[in-house]
Amino acid sequence: MKVLALNEWYNPVLQNLIYYFASFLGPNDFNWTGKRYYNKYFLPIHELEESSHLDPPAALTNLQNGHYDYVIYSDQTTYLYLSNHLIKKGTKRVMIDAYDWNIIPRWILENSEIYFKAQLKKDSNWIVKNKKDLKPKEINEGVKKNIFPFSLTPSFKVLNSSFSEKRNTVKNFDVFFSGSAWPQKRISLVSKIKSHPEINFFGGLYNRSDLKFNNVIPDSLRFSNMSHENFMMALSSSKINLNIEGNGKNCFRQFEILNLGEFLLTQEYENFFGIKEPVNKKHCVFFKEDGSDLIELIKYYLEHEDEREEIAKNGKKFFEENCHPRALVKYMLDIMDSKNE
Repeated sequence: MKVLALNEWYNPVLQNLIYYFASFLGPNDFNWTGKRYYNKYFLPIHELEESSHLDPPAALTNLQNGHYDYVIYSDQTTYLYLSNHLIKKGTKRVMIDAYDWNIIPRWILENSEIYFKAQLKKDSNWIVKNKKDLKPKEINEGVKKNIFPFSLTPSFKVLNSSFSEKRNTVKNFDVFFSGSAWPQKRISLVSKIKSHPEINFFGGLYNRSDLKFNNVIPDSLRFSNMSHENFMMALSSSKINLNIEGNGKNCFRQFEILNLGEFLLTQEYENFFGIKEPVNKKHCVFFKEDGSDLIELIKYYLEHEDEREEIAKNGKKFFEENCHPRALVKYMLDIMDSKNE
């Protein structure tokens, strides 16, 4: 099976997958083109990635010549338009959709043989529409079979064992949450915790400059945006790490917490967690969407350290087996292989 990935979007999800595609398939069967986005939270590019990289003219020429069984997209850009005109019969198209919203772009879905979606609703009542569509379009069962749940995944550096080794083992805080003040639900839930002075809460809320909409934050909840590294250290310094839905129902935070082997208390929601669902009170703990049981659960797990630590240990194993980019690439390749028969 020969695969080409068009790496045209700055997002840790795709950056994390490139190395493992190259590792599983090798440079003879896997190529990627575009820029390998890098910042201080990503590990340096690996030689396996370097050896499988092609410049765009060579990659698109191979695509035009029918060299690949699959071409992988991750963004709605000119690449998608161009490659659709270059694809030969037999080359299947794969979309990795790691956007925050539930909407599935109709045009891309209709031009994809496989569609991986990170914010996929469990009830199959998926919203499929283009920007100009006045209302969602019905999709038939055949197209629905092409849609698969997917997982967000942290940046490379978070997955690096040397970073995990540096994390705190002393738990200085009872509960930690830091995030943007959107949606409004975050303000009400953090306020609820802060109203209990017996709970040693660390963190708060801030407004993001990249959002067109922001909320008024009470002074008692205001907190500065942390560097990624400080954020990770705060996660490892807390007995309970809270996840509250943001722009999307799933957040990178929940996977970062699991990867670090810390205790995750997260909201019930309507989306798939990822390629597999964690078991409540085994891999993490879910609180009700309205937060009515939040304080009760916090107090219970603060008092039951053994249970908390066992759940955190199981959560780490769950991440390794189902959320790590190595597991995601294997999941993708299994599906692609079944569609290639």
